[in-house]
Amino acid sequence: MPGINVRAITLAGADEEVSALLLAPTDSSAPGPGLLFVHWGFGDRTSFEREAASYAQAGATSLLIDAPGFGLRKGPRVGAKDPVLMQAYTMRFLGDLACALDFLAAQPGVDPARLGYVGHSLGATIAGAFLAREPRVRAAVLMTPTGRLSKFWLTQPDSTGRLPTFDGVVNLPNVSIPLLFQFAERDEWITRADAGAQVAAAAGPKTVQWYHADHALDAEALAARAAWLTTAVSFPSAPAMPNDNALPPAQVRSYRLIKPLVRIQNWFAGERR
Repeated sequence: MPGINVRAITLAGADEEVSALLLAPTDSSAPGPGLLFVHWGFGDRTSFEREAASYAQAGATSLLIDAPGFGLRKGPRVGAKDPVLMQAYTMRFLGDLACALDFLAAQPGVDPARLGYVGHSLGATIAGAFLAREPRVRAAVLMTPTGRLSKFWLTQPDSTGRLPTFDGVVNLPNVSIPLLFQFAERDEWITRADAGAQVAAAAGPKTVQWYHADHALDAEALAARAAWLTTAVSFPSAPAMPNDNALPPAQVRSYRLIKPLVRIQNWFAGERR
């Protein structure tokens, strides 16, 4: 895209290097906002690339990281059986996010007083614990999160009792910044009750949007997110957004292959969406 720089980079994380993409406007003479993006469980650092490119053309610098175990990063990821391993994973993830925000805030052309966070599913689920520990973020978008990280990140009960301390519903009462929640009416994972508990827990100003979409959301959600961010972190100009959900098609296909299995599991579990 004209007017932006896109770089594949690595940065120091909590205990290993973090692979990432950095998208910035070519003209950084006037400080603009900085956005930290974290992808969904079907994605990697490329998930938000098209969206971030539009924001770069509007004057924002974006850092898109690979979560631990995703993209170019090896090792365990969410869904492991060992609760001790999942605790270590969560702490590493939070440490990586802090390091990523350090890196983003130090970039030329970034105004450290205008930092935002955008997370989808996996990236939104970790956000409560991160934002409760990170005062530098001024606004955040949480797309289709669950408020019970401890339920979704383990394939067996947590024998240690520690993982619930990272749950969104536990941490969002300590988050006072403006939040945009985006939920999907046809979501296979997030129930109305789960969504409502998170919204009720959030202490600060909050905007809640529902879409007639599945877990991948849609073009309407993308446009609304861009409009909200434009105001929340003061974009120099309004971004021109793609006319779809901007996710890589291969990631969406992977998700939609799984959808029927999740629906069957929900039916047997007696859960209603």
